[in-house]
Amino acid sequence: MQSKKLKKLITIFFVLFIFSSCTKDYIVQDPPAAPPSPFENKISFSGAIQPIFTAKCISCHGAGQNAPVLAAGSSYQALMGTAGMVDTVTPGNSDLYVEMASGGGMSSHCLKADADSVYKWIRQGARNN
Repeated sequence: MQSKKLKKLITIFFVLFIFSSCTKDYIVQDPPAAPPSPFENKISFSGAIQPIFTAKCISCHGAGQNAPVLAAGSSYQALMGTAGMVDTVTPGNSDLYVEMASGGGMSSHCLKADADSVYKWIRQGARNN
């Protein structure tokens, strides 16, 4: 009788130990901390963001290739029409920025300065200018 209780107690402790050792790691991005300043250089989509896409992204994200299509003339609509891609409330959570930032899936294809420009553009309202 005591043997069954002991086995049950050991099983319970084992299960509790297994579940208590489970953790989930989260990757926390470190976006630039400074809030937008009225004196900050305005980032133009056509002048600063599209040239990044044209130079570094359209070989894989061109027309008829991987989404989102980042070719000139369709990239803005593709970005704004994809849920989560651009988040002007919390720019650091934007899929576009997260993918381009250090540690993101596309970070090996772009510079930190490219990701920072995208972050600033989103923080400034992600306008099609």
